[in-house]
Amino acid sequence: MQAENRARIDVEIALRDRARFFSNPYGVDKDLFEHMIGYIVKLERSDDGPYHFHCIFFFDGQKVQRVKYWTKRIERYWKKITQDRGYVHNCHINPKKEELKKQGRWAVGRINGSNRRQVRTLARYAMWYFTKDGQCVRVKPKVKSKLLTMGMIRKKRLGGPGRPRKAKKRPPSTLA
Repeated sequence: MQAENRARIDVEIALRDRARFFSNPYGVDKDLFEHMIGYIVKLERSDDGPYHFHCIFFFDGQKVQRVKYWTKRIERYWKKITQDRGYVHNCHINPKKEELKKQGRWAVGRINGSNRRQVRTLARYAMWYFTKDGQCVRVKPKVKSKLLTMGMIRKKRLGGPGRPRKAKKRPPSTLA
């Protein structure tokens, strides 16, 4: 049995797993999210049935250097969230990588945000990656289901959880 087929699950379970993946960026696996800047995630369904997610994770390239290490961390966390049903395919491992690089179409890996050509290539790649017609979910499971989500990871506030509080001004005390 192929790993992807092992992961065949109900659409509502898939959406719950996705929500749990992003729900606690300050929990036990907080270091996974520490240098993550943002993400884009889309639920899709293969022609032969399995639901799966296509994801792009954006990390701070100044702090995250080893792609293999972070890919393995994401995979371990996903398997933990899905109770070992999860399957991860790493797009960095692509037999056509060198060919795509020569064509200027390779957009996976380190991107220099000030390099317009690289950013444009990434934008084109993301549009293609998330709009393929062959794997669309034809019917939303619930009216408010979000099949395409994206977000920015908020940095933990230095003062701790909750909103910042202002010190209350006390009225001057009077002595009688």
